[in-house]
Amino acid sequence: MRVLVATKPSAWAQQLPQWLQDWGYEVTSTSDGNEALKILQADNPPPLLLAEWQLPGIDGTELCRLLSRTDGVICTYAILLTPPQMLEQVADLLQHGAGDFILCPPESLELRSRLAAGYRIMSEQNKLRMQMKMMEELAESRFRQLIHADRLAALGTMAAGVAHEISTPLAFICSSVELLEMYWDDLIPTVDFSKLPEQRAGLLQSDIPKVHQTILRGVERINGLVSTLNTFSRRGDDTFIKTDLHECLNNARELCINVVKYTIDLQLDLDADLPEIRVRPRQIEQVLINLIKNAADAINANDETEGVLRITTTHTDDAAILIVEDSGPGIPPEHIDKVWEAFYTTKAAGKGTGLGLPITRGIIEDHGGTIILDTSPLGGARFTINLPFNHHAGQSEEPELAVIIDPQVSPELIEKNSGLI
Repeated sequence: MRVLVATKPSAWAQQLPQWLQDWGYEVTSTSDGNEALKILQADNPPPLLLAEWQLPGIDGTELCRLLSRTDGVICTYAILLTPPQMLEQVADLLQHGAGDFILCPPESLELRSRLAAGYRIMSEQNKLRMQMKMMEELAESRFRQLIHADRLAALGTMAAGVAHEISTPLAFICSSVELLEMYWDDLIPTVDFSKLPEQRAGLLQSDIPKVHQTILRGVERINGLVSTLNTFSRRGDDTFIKTDLHECLNNARELCINVVKYTIDLQLDLDADLPEIRVRPRQIEQVLINLIKNAADAINANDETEGVLRITTTHTDDAAILIVEDSGPGIPPEHIDKVWEAFYTTKAAGKGTGLGLPITRGIIEDHGGTIILDTSPLGGARFTINLPFNHHAGQSEEPELAVIIDPQVSPELIEKNSGLI
């Protein structure tokens, strides 16, 4: 701990630096008040000041008052060396910048105790200042995230509306292509292909039906996406119903296709005998979306040319089991408990809200299940979900909360329109 000593030359003042150094302090000395003020107003000033009442230039009392007027934050704890005849003015000084006082000449034991107390006060003040700064930064960050989430929520609502609007022209396209295909089949027998060049005649006879089928497959693909968007954005009917978990998985894959289709080898090991289970399907889809996207982010952050994302389903007599694991960098053991805390994220700034995993665990626990995080044999994270078969059996209750859509997923839902066919 650094100490600034500001005293006039005297016999007792000459002893102070040696005492302080013996007690482990780093000492800076001056006999001029103006010089002391410059030191205290510089960057990173000494946390402790030991100042004599009267000094050349600016005396110790004015020094304390000036320190308290800088920016409202006192970065230096001032102990005033006070002559006995000035004791009546000490109370006023303690209200205007001084932290403590001691009669001069000071006794060694008392001075050491007062400095130790000042050191503890400044240490706690520094901790509080750092915590305040962290809380201000956190509040600002959360405010930006809430604005971003609100915009993306509006975008998600708009996307659902757009999906609904797409359905009508999509039906026109589908019916028109089917009508063209029927007319083409009727037209083929009436065409004299002998009057056309042989190569062109062959292309017309073989390629036109292929074009029809390509258009229909594209329409079916878009229609599947629209149906998945409409199903996922539906809020009011998310009740506990008997559900095929593999259907939830397929819907989640459809919504995350743009996240995994380029650099990730998605491996499925599905239990063909997995019984249906009573769950809220939209919420289970949200869980799978969160885990798939987290795994994809981890793999991409690890700069893997082709990472592995493996999803396994199995069951026991009492529960269905879902395992989502990846070949990413994994989660350090010291962070495993923290990832379930709201707003905690290991992703780079702006890449995550820190809400996906807390939401995921909340959903699983609401289903009476458990989710366990450990390390996968693939090298990355492994999430093991157990969902009991007997939870809410025979009930069909409304959820207390609407499904929360992770704002980090929404952009993919919009961007996924490219490259589908």
